[in-house]
Amino acid sequence: MKVVFTTILIAVVVIDQLSKATSSTITLNTAGPFSIAISNTAATLVATTLLLAVALAGTTLRQRLHQTQVTGLALIIGGGVTNLTDRLRFGGVRDIGQIATLTFNLADVAIALGAFLLVGWALAKREQSQLSDGQGK
Repeated sequence: MKVVFTTILIAVVVIDQLSKATSSTITLNTAGPFSIAISNTAATLVATTLLLAVALAGTTLRQRLHQTQVTGLALIIGGGVTNLTDRLRFGGVRDIGQIATLTFNLADVAIALGAFLLVGWALAKREQSQLSDGQGK
């Protein structure tokens, strides 16, 4: 599991940073994720705190986690690491895409996908538990 976790985390960082290095349309986002209006200092503090909390939880529980959970955590932490790196190096996150008024980068996509995996896994596990307990519909 450690190899899978590390490989996904590193892949997210490398792919995100390469996409930014080769993009011709970079926007420096000093707001929060997806351009949510908060100060850069607050965004960095929130990102760092969340990243450390997720990393601590993942490290503590990693031996007991399902492969889907490991993948989700690696995506979230990898995205957090690369966005935090941007904030520290450039004073904001470098975004390469835009949908409507939301700007984003591949790290944001990885974070959202990781969250989706974790929530989906938890809901599936809950449903499976209810069915095995005879509480299913």
